[in-house]
Amino acid sequence: MNRDYIYHSHTRTLCSKCEKLIDGKIIYNEKGVFIQKQCPVCGEQTEILEEDYNYHLLKPKYDKQGTTSTVQTKVDSGCPYDCGLCPSHDQHTCIGIIEITKRCNLNCEMCFAKSGEGKDLSLEKINEMMDFYMNAENGKAEILQISGGEPTLHQDIIKIVQMARDKGFKYVMINTNGLRIAQDEEFVRELSEFKGGFEIYLQFDGLSDEIYEKLRLKKLLEIKKKAIANLSKYNIPTTLVATVENGVNDKALGEILSFGMNENGVRGVNFQPISYYGKAAPDTHRITLSGVLGRIENQTNSMIKQSDFLPLPCNVEKKV
Repeated sequence: MNRDYIYHSHTRTLCSKCEKLIDGKIIYNEKGVFIQKQCPVCGEQTEILEEDYNYHLLKPKYDKQGTTSTVQTKVDSGCPYDCGLCPSHDQHTCIGIIEITKRCNLNCEMCFAKSGEGKDLSLEKINEMMDFYMNAENGKAEILQISGGEPTLHQDIIKIVQMARDKGFKYVMINTNGLRIAQDEEFVRELSEFKGGFEIYLQFDGLSDEIYEKLRLKKLLEIKKKAIANLSKYNIPTTLVATVENGVNDKALGEILSFGMNENGVRGVNFQPISYYGKAAPDTHRITLSGVLGRIENQTNSMIKQSDFLPLPCNVEKKV
């Protein structure tokens, strides 16, 4: 009997249960692309990589040479245990993220940062981290995202943005849930002083409170709309960022796009398939990038097609 999949390649991966480094293989069939893990302790596990195998097979066509960064650590235990820009790291940092606080005014179950309560980083520590990132990029770091927790809760958030601009980062983003932006117009006015090379990366999961109650455990739609209105009033560029989960808001992607296109201050929409970290348990069939693109095509009546998109030429995947 033939197997029900085609073998693609061998890889090293982590067991989803014990997190030990193990062997795996990439396989595909008409249902998508999967990684099949072989753990001697926990047994075989299969997880989806892409819903559209043609999209996955297309990726290497657009790969380009990696860009070097300054080596910060040595090879000791091997990938992924030597994380920290070791000599085996084949790509530079496209977007640097500094989590300036663990505090948050939401309690999202899927939070990868496990945010809620905790301390803020000091200005001295943040300054040190910015310098580290800039040095790692040989003085040419371009994009810095200020995140958390909820970064707008940090009492020195304005000083932090100014510090980043003074250090020469070309583009600075604040990754925010938008609650303070909706409630504190004077704060928004202060942010508007950063002209050029600055934007708000705004959590925006859909246009119904049912979606927010499931993903964020709270009705937030009117707060999101108020945040967008305040940002638009002060001409602050905004990118809407939707965390996409099967059965929650995967049918709302076209609606989110339509909303974004009709808001003057919105410069882009970013869809992020949910990653199961922190407080959330993994699903058996998570949504993937190709799944997002397919849904967008269907929900916009092919006004935006899957074929309009190409995989990033800067291959940031690192298979272990």
